[in-house]
Amino acid sequence: MDYKPNIEEIVKDEVEFYAHTILKFGIVFNAWYKVGTSKNIGDEYKEALFGDISPIIYQKPDINPAEIWVISKINNPHIFVGRLNNEYKKKITMGGVIPYVDIINRLKLGYYKYKTPGWKIENDKNVPITE
Repeated sequence: MDYKPNIEEIVKDEVEFYAHTILKFGIVFNAWYKVGTSKNIGDEYKEALFGDISPIIYQKPDINPAEIWVISKINNPHIFVGRLNNEYKKKITMGGVIPYVDIINRLKLGYYKYKTPGWKIENDKNVPITE
C-alpha cells in the first residue's frame, strides 16, 4: 500500500463510535496498524457516554438490572444513576474493555454481537435493558 494517509484529515473526520479497547492486541494480531499520531484530537470525544449495569449484579443476582445502571464519560469517574432516563438510553454505548475482535465485528455489523449483562440486541443495535 503506497498511500500515505494525512493524519490531520483522519482525526477531523466523523467518528463512527467510541469504545475502550487494548490497541496493542489489535496490532499484535494484525487487526490494525498504527499510521501516525496527532495532538489534535478535538473535543467530540468528551461527549461519549458509556453505560453498564453495576457489578453488584454478580453478588445479588435477584436485583433487576434495569435499576442499577452506571454511566461514565472518558477520563471521568463512574456515576451510579439507577434507572436510565430517556436521554441516557439514547446516548450510551457499552462500557468496559472491548476485545479487538468485537471492535472489528462492530465495524462490519454496526453492533456488538455478543451478549453482556444489561444489554440486548434489538433491530441490529445494542440497546440497554431498561425494564
